This record gives sequence, structure tokens and C-alpha cells, in this order.
Amino acid sequence: MNIKKLFFKFLKNLNLFKKKKKNNVRKVYFGLRIRFLGLLCAVMVFIIFILTFVMYLNQRKTLENEKNAKAGALTQILSGPAEFYLDRDITTTKEDIRIKYQTIQREAYNFKKYNEDIVKIMLADEKESIRFSTVRSDINKIFDFAYFKRCLKQKEEKLGFYNFKIKKKGKKTERYRAITYPIFLHKGNVVDVLNDFNLYYKKFHKSNRPIKNKIYRKLWWKYKNILNSDFNPNANPQSKGIPNEVIKAWDIDFLFLRLFSNIMNNRRGWIKKGESWMWKHKWLFDLKQKKLNAYINDKSKEADQINDKIIKRINYLNSQTQDSRLLGALAILFNVNKIKTDLNKNIKIVMYIALIMLLISAVIILFVVNFMIKNLKKLEKWGLTVSNGNIDTKIKIETNDEIGRLSDIFNNMLNDLKTKFHLEKFVSKSTRSMINKKKDTSTSIKLGRTGKKNLAFIFSDIRGFTAFSEKNEPETVIEILNLYLDLQAKIIKSKKGDIDDYVGDEIMAHFGGEQKADTTIETALQIMREILKLNDKRKKKNLPFFEIGIGIHGGDVVVGNIGSGFRMDFSCIGDAVNLSSRLCSSAKPGEILVSLDLFLQAKRKYKIENIPPISVKGKSKKIRVIKVLV
Repeated sequence: MNIKKLFFKFLKNLNLFKKKKKNNVRKVYFGLRIRFLGLLCAVMVFIIFILTFVMYLNQRKTLENEKNAKAGALTQILSGPAEFYLDRDITTTKEDIRIKYQTIQREAYNFKKYNEDIVKIMLADEKESIRFSTVRSDINKIFDFAYFKRCLKQKEEKLGFYNFKIKKKGKKTERYRAITYPIFLHKGNVVDVLNDFNLYYKKFHKSNRPIKNKIYRKLWWKYKNILNSDFNPNANPQSKGIPNEVIKAWDIDFLFLRLFSNIMNNRRGWIKKGESWMWKHKWLFDLKQKKLNAYINDKSKEADQINDKIIKRINYLNSQTQDSRLLGALAILFNVNKIKTDLNKNIKIVMYIALIMLLISAVIILFVVNFMIKNLKKLEKWGLTVSNGNIDTKIKIETNDEIGRLSDIFNNMLNDLKTKFHLEKFVSKSTRSMINKKKDTSTSIKLGRTGKKNLAFIFSDIRGFTAFSEKNEPETVIEILNLYLDLQAKIIKSKKGDIDDYVGDEIMAHFGGEQKADTTIETALQIMREILKLNDKRKKKNLPFFEIGIGIHGGDVVVGNIGSGFRMDFSCIGDAVNLSSRLCSSAKPGEILVSLDLFLQAKRKYKIENIPPISVKGKSKKIRVIKVLV
């Protein structure tokens, strides 16, 4: 006999896996005391874990919000002096720079003094050179900090939050959080020129001569201290028809080239290497002369191409000047490990309190369970007595609880059993057999088969309609809602799409086939165009109008009849449906958002705009989308 057989024979002799029964009654190994205490401990441990975790998250969020609020307040204090300090044009004096530097230094050191978890506060220029730091050795050095790089790519002024780790020699990994804020130029001649360019340049090129002259005169009077006499409209009368020669006066291209050049020449280091020629007037004179010759020689197409080239270059100079508004970035570096140390202290206190509560609860539960077990033992003893044939014995339990109620039920049951026991003497066996038969009258109902398909979905939602419905009569609401939904439904039907459902002011539809991606996108574009036409008509009649947002995605879904035996519905279920709905919710009024996965399936070309990936509910990763333009 081998070792394995000996081992199992030993276990069999121990009767660990054998249910010991006496008179067909099983023996209890793990009674209610152990079960109740085990369940209590499991529940309490789970509750303690949840409470501790929630408390940890709440405290961490509270601390982070506090740090973010303080950092936001500091950025508001330092942004003004930092803007002046970093914007060093030819008019900035050393005394001005010294005063602003002292202001930044004073506020930064005071803030760091009262926040021990701050590692340092830094201010970098647009070239990532550190212009100020609470650690003096950092000043005038260039560091490859990812958070500075990201901050300097921002197009709007808002706080940025970046977490990272640093592994130090012989020490554990340190965790840090950098709160950043971009420093933009807000005032002065640069901002005025950029605002006027955005306001007038495009308008100038699309207007007739009287309006062009009006715009030019307005800009001349505003910037005549920068422009020389060549730009004076009064000293350089405007020629009628095609001019004889190229002049700067009355020409908005020369005017803004002069203003942009003045800005970039006054500010150091902004002109890119190899592009200095673009900030001078020679290239513009040459192109204007070519354009004039083309008009004289009746080559209008060539003249238009030259004009487009000029506009493109002036717009490029505008973008370069616009980029010069970003002066640098402010960064506040926190040590996350120190923050977690404070959190852990609070968590330990909570754990100690929870363990004490667990012990007290265990003692109380054990006392209550013992009281209950005492009455259950009475029921057990009575049940064994009755099973031995003594049906005249009654159980007496005086407690007004479920066990006391159970004892009354057992006593009544015993009385009924006694009655049935005596009645069986007067009833035949065949009669008892007939009475004991039980027929199963239930029927199983199948809900319709299911299948799997690859479909493209479109969700279209009317923006602002819920608020409108709350303020207007139901008849008006229904009339307008049906107007917008009917318009979209007809387009979907014309494209051979299937409408799945109407949910309030939202419509859901799907398309199949090999061309489903193109069909869905074209449907969305046609819907958007028709909505725009409808809104134009309603605007003219002074009627309420609404915009829509559209989300599009596709993928595999499960289809079939779902519901209950008395109420069924044909529906599509899957992640593709959910994501389409989420994209619709993320779309702004007048926007069409298409998932990148579905857009890559399209074979036709569309006018699009690339936008950053977006976060949607239910997805841990951001979704890459394309905005299709009408």
C-alpha cells in the first residue's frame, strides 16, 4: 500500500469528511455562534474597509482641493508681476525688472513658508529657462521638465495638474504633483494689434472700397504714432481704378506688416531663425507689384493667386505674433509623499476605533446569539421527542420573537398532524394518493432569438429643448418637437436607416451595409444642413429655434426581442450603442462628433477638424474623435 492510500485511510478514520448522523439527524460542526460571529466579522471588516477607503478619498480630495485653491490664489497674485517681468521689450528698465522680481520673490517665499509640502516654486520663460525659483541654484538654467513643456503648449489660461515620480539613490520613490499656470500677455500694444487684426483684416478683404477706406482710416488714427508718413491716407491720395504704382497708404497688408514688425523688433528673441525677411516690406512690395502687373495684363487668376499668397503670409505673421503672447509658465511643486503621511495618520486612528467597535460588537452579538441558541436547543429537543412518536408533547417558549412565534406554529402543526393521523384511519389509500398528486400548469415562453450584427449608430439630440418645454404649453412643445424630429426622421428614412427609438428630444438610428460609415456621416451632415435652413426660416419669423448635437459610432451589437412574456421589444444592445450616445452628449450645439474607428472606415472625403481625445462616462480611456464640419 502506497503513501497516498495510507494518507486517505488516515483521513477517513478521522471522519473529517463524513457526516455523522444519529437517528438520521446530522451532527453540527459549525453552529450558529460561529456563523454569526464569522458573518459579523466579515461585514464589519467590509464596512471598515469601505469607510476607511471613502474617508481616505475624501480627505485626499479635500487636501488636493485645498492645495489647488491655494495654488490658484498664488497664480493670481504672481501672474501680474510675472507678466511684466517676463515681457522684456526695449522699453523695460532694469529697475522695473528688479521691482517685479522682488514682488514675485516675496509672495513665493511667504507661500512656501506656510506650506511645508511645497518643494519649490518656479517661473520659466517661453524657452523653458528658469527665471525665478525658490531654489536659487535653478535660476537661469534650462531643465527638461515635462510639466513645463505641456503648460507652454496650452492655448488658454487654466491650472494644469501633473503627477510624476522620482527615484532617488538609496531611497524609495518620491511622488510629486506639479500645478502649472501659463503666463500670457494681457495688455499693451501687442494685444491691441492682435485684436484689431482679428476684427478688421478678414473684413477688409471682403468689403467694398468705402468700407475698406473707413477701416483703414480708423487703424491709421489709432496707430499713427507707429506708422510713418508713407501710411498717411491724407498725404497719399487714393488712385481711381488700377493704381500706377504700389504704395503703403490705403493698404491694410502693409499696415499690419508694419505693426507686427514693430512688435517683434521691440521684443527680443521672438523672430525665428531664417524668417527675418518676412518681417520686412521688400517681399510684400515685390508681390504687390506682380499683382499690379497681372491686373494690368488682364491676368485676374494670377492676381488672385498672388493675393491669396499675401494673405496667407500675413496670417502667418499674425500667428507668430499671437504666439509671442505666451511669456512663460509658473509651476508649484508639491511632495505627495508628505501629504500621504498626514493622511495615513488619520487612517490609523480610524482603524483603531473600528477595531474597538468590532470587539464590542462581537461580545454583544455573542450574548444575543447564546440567548437565541438556548431556545433553539429547546426546539431541537422537542423535535427529537416528536420524531420518536410522542406527538402529545408541546413546546413552551415564552419569548415574543420569531422563535417564540415558530414554537406556536409547531404546536399548531402538531395539532393538525394529530388530526390527520386520526383521519387517515377513515380514508382509503387510493384517496390519499389522488389528493397528494400535484399538476404543473406553468408554461415556458421563449422571447425570440437573438443575433449579432455590425452596425453604425447615430444619436441626435435637440439642445436646450428641456428648458423650453418647462416654460411653454404642452401643445406648443409637442408641435415643435415633432417638427424637428420629423425632419430628421425623413432624412434617415431617405438614407435607408432604421430608427430604433425616440427618447424625449433625442433620436437614435442605425445603418448597415458596407457603406454604413459614409451613409451615417452623410446623413448627419444633411440633417445638420436642413436644421440650419429650418432655423434660418424660424429666425426670420421670430419663432423659437433649436440646434442639435450629433454623435456617431459603430461596432458589433446584439439584436433581438427583449423584455417579458407580455411586453417585448426589438432592440440593439452593446458598447457601440452606449458610446454613440456618449458622443452625442459630448457634442456641442451644431457639432458632429464621429469616433475615429468609424471615420477610418469611410471612403469619401469630408471637411473635418481634429480635436483632442475626449472623456466619456463609462470609459477609463479617452475616446479619439473627429469633428465633421458642415
